[in-house]
Amino acid sequence: MARVCRLGGTIAVEDLVVSEHVERGAFQNRFERLRDPSHVRAYPLSGLLALFKSAGLEVEHVYTDALLQELERWLATSQTPPDRAALVRAMLERDAAEDLSGVRPFVQDGSLHFRQRTAAVIG
Repeated sequence: MARVCRLGGTIAVEDLVVSEHVERGAFQNRFERLRDPSHVRAYPLSGLLALFKSAGLEVEHVYTDALLQELERWLATSQTPPDRAALVRAMLERDAAEDLSGVRPFVQDGSLHFRQRTAAVIG
């Protein structure tokens, strides 16, 4: 994107971000790939910033937020096959007990929910 952006132009990237801790980020990326095989990898925020720097871009703004996801709706959206959905459920239940990813799963009204952190980097 930096190569084809006109001089003085703007590049914006918005995506999920994972924990800065390698093991925690890897755990989240594993359940993201189980849910959606087209998912390759979500970066930690520092990784997105490093991509901008390596492309010679000046970071102008960084915004962070979080999406609150209800597990079953999230799985249904991507039509996750039942066997893979079961593995994702088990991982998030384990995550709720052991805090393995930083998405902080919790049960509300009988449903499992979690937070997906997002970031937008503009340069």
